[in-house]
Amino acid sequence: MKYDDRIIELLKELEGKKLKAYKDSNGVLTIGYGHTDATGTFDFDKGTEITEEEAEEILRKDLDAANKIVLQMMENADIELNQQQFDALCSWVYNLGP
Repeated sequence: MKYDDRIIELLKELEGKKLKAYKDSNGVLTIGYGHTDATGTFDFDKGTEITEEEAEEILRKDLDAANKIVLQMMENADIELNQQQFDALCSWVYNLGP
């Protein structure tokens, strides 16, 4: 199972796009569509700038990591989800972690 691409557009809208690294309201260094270094998919520091294409690539890598975590949780719990439930959990993991 894989997240639906509609989640990409939803996260873009909800997260907003920042092409230059900044500290979010919690003081966490962030870039692109809400990416932090917590996932390890893209390392950056203060002053880093990226393109719109890079921002989407980072978002997809972060969602791929979230997708993997949700699949592991499903397997461990031996449950099945419909697409909307799966997408919601991918979004949850993307934003808050597992």
